[in-house]
Amino acid sequence: MPYGNVLPLPFGLSGNNLIVSLFVNLPNAFVTYILKYEKFPVMGVSSTIAAAAALVLIGLILLLY
Repeated sequence: MPYGNVLPLPFGLSGNNLIVSLFVNLPNAFVTYILKYEKFPVMGVSSTIAAAAALVLIGLILLLY
């Protein structure tokens, strides 16, 4: 199954619940990164800061949801 069809699948199966689909896709993304890390770009300082800011925003959204 192509990845383009796999990623929206949990969103549709969860009744279009974004939080549920996020927690279904997140472990899959981590496993994909760990198994095929050489295909991903190396994170520099600016991208690390941007990733930390994104995680903080996701945490705030989950906290307020």
